[in-house]
Formats: sequence, C-alpha cells, structure tokens
Amino acid sequence: MKKIILLILLSFILVACGEEEVIELEAPTNIRLEENMILFDEASNAAFYEIEINNITHKTNDLFYVLEDYGTYEVRIRSGYRSNYSEYSDIQTFIYLEQSDAPYIIDGQDKTYVNGSNLTIYIYLPTGYTIRSISAPNNDINDDEYEIDNNVVVLTNSFLKRKFEEDREMLVITFVISNNKTQYIRNVFIRE
Repeated sequence: MKKIILLILLSFILVACGEEEVIELEAPTNIRLEENMILFDEASNAAFYEIEINNITHKTNDLFYVLEDYGTYEVRIRSGYRSNYSEYSDIQTFIYLEQSDAPYIIDGQDKTYVNGSNLTIYIYLPTGYTIRSISAPNNDINDDEYEIDNNVVVLTNSFLKRKFEEDREMLVITFVISNNKTQYIRNVFIRE
C-alpha cells in the first residue's frame, strides 16, 4: 500500500513539474518615434518583445527598434515570456522623414476617394511653418468640410462627395504654407 501511495504522489509531482507556468503579460506602452528609433516602455514579466512593422514581425530583447529607411510605418508590439504572449498594442502609424527646409506632402498625393470615407493628408511642416489656407476648385471649401491638426489635414466625406458629384475625375486641393517670411503653395491631387 505504501508503494502505491508513493507512486501516486510521485506521478502528481511529475505532472505538476511538466506544466508550464502561465504568466500574465501586458502589451508594452508609451510606443513612440524618436529620430530613427521606435521606443517603448518595458512590460512586467516580459522576456522578449515582438514588434510588427508593416506586417513583418521582428523579435527583440531591446526596448527599441532602429528604422533603416525613411517612410511610413504601422507598428504594434506585444511582450512574450517562453510561449506566452500578451495581446498586441493598438496599431500606431509613424512617419520617419528626411528633414527639409521646405514643406512638402508626405502622404496624400494621388489618393483615391472612396465614397463614404474621409481623406487624410499628411504634410511635413518645418519649424515655424503653418498651413495658412486651403482652397479647392471654385474656392468653395467650407470650414466644416476639413480639419487641420498641426500637419494633418482631414477632408470630410461630405466635401469630397459634393466635389466629385460635379462630374470631376480629379480634384486639386491647394495648400498655402508659410512662416511669415516665406510662402509655399502645395497641391494635392485626388482621384475618384
């Protein structure tokens, strides 16, 4: 009887040792772009991280990832410990640019308008520059048909729909950008 009890205890010990400990993991926070590096804060209990950049996954033990080329990057990160993973962080979009003395359109040229959607345009603004005005064909863009947040311009669906209902194949939006000394005019071409 003692041998049977000993065997049962030994089998419980072996089963318990074979189970992998489940550790609660959270996705990294404070994900940000500084110069050419994507940085994030350490997650508790994480042994490594998986950074997904434009749908390509990179595994690292570091709290940063160095970008090699200029461009637009969609990033999400999760933490890992052995075979356990946290959920991914929310996707964030970062734009890594070559610095310039003149404003230019980052993302917005030759975009296609999809009925029912707003359209976002990103503009590189050097220090001191602001978007002074926006104009459209017939100069009939209203204040409630666009939003400007620093270097991001959102054209509303109602404006785009109205303009393309005028039998247009292409819409040209003109931006006046200045720093009180120099003025630039930048055009964005939008297709239906």
